[in-house]
This record gives sequence, structure tokens and C-alpha cells, in this order.
Amino acid sequence: MAKKLNDTPAERRAAIEDLIDRDNARMRQDFVAQFAMRDEMQFPSHLLGSGLLALPGENGPLYPEFQFDSQGQPWPLLAAVLAALPSHFSPWQRAFWLVAPEDALGGETPIARIARGDPPVVEAARRAGELTIG
Repeated sequence: MAKKLNDTPAERRAAIEDLIDRDNARMRQDFVAQFAMRDEMQFPSHLLGSGLLALPGENGPLYPEFQFDSQGQPWPLLAAVLAALPSHFSPWQRAFWLVAPEDALGGETPIARIARGDPPVVEAARRAGELTIG
């Protein structure tokens, strides 16, 4: 009798991880399609490494445009917010957090609060990895 695919726990786990990887790849593609990105050639080199969110791209890092004001400068609160996010958050988790409505911010997105210079967004970032229990 032939063994069925995904019969062992290891095979089931591998199949689930494959589904998660494909779903994550689709979400990253959707994110890049939805939000304008810059590459390293599209802004002054003195800004590189200055607390910006860099996402891994096929041809090098990508920088979401929403990090910059109309003069092309990073929002003043951005570095503090990124530093306050849990250290275990991947760059993609950071990006998704910045653009998702946040209950702690009255349903607004963190990036909207960053753009307005609203300090409570730093505390919301600090608490981003906490589980709500109750």
C-alpha cells in the first residue's frame, strides 16, 4: 500500500509551512503593488541607514514612500516608532503594522499618526507585540 502524502507530522508541518510561505509572498507582493516604493537610487545617500524601514526586494532594499514628507525627508517621529517596535518584528511585520488600523490609536494607522507628529504612536509601537488578554 502506498503511503499518503502528508501522512507524517513532519510532512503535514512542511505542507502548512509551504502554504504560509506562499500566503506571505502574496501579501508582500500586494503591499508593494499598493504602496509606492523607493530604491536606494531615489533619495540622497545621507538618508540611508538613518532609521528608515527597508524591505528586502529582488534588486536590493525598497523603502516605502509613506516614510517621507513632501520634501522627501523622513517623518521626524519615524525613527522613534521603528525603534520602539518589538525587536523580533521582521521588516515586513513593521511595514504591515505601520499601515494597519490600530485600536490603540482610535483605529487610525500608525503612519498617519507619525505624519502628524503625534507622540502616542511611540507607545503604541512599544506595545505592538503584546497579547491582549481579558
